[in-house]
Amino acid sequence: MGGGLEVALACDIRIVEQQAQMALPEATVGLLPCAGGTQNLTALVGEGWAKRMILCGERIKADKD
Repeated sequence: MGGGLEVALACDIRIVEQQAQMALPEATVGLLPCAGGTQNLTALVGEGWAKRMILCGERIKADKD
């Protein structure tokens, strides 16, 4: 989670295990992600899901459609 997700977002290919959970937990302590995760996440999953993860710190499981 956190930095690991931001690194994965910068990659061309992303492979995760079925039990993996992804999140940007900075929001849970009052911070914003700062390693490009906000821009990359929005481009990949859309504005709605990105806002939920960035502003609320919501975790997404790998098997989520």
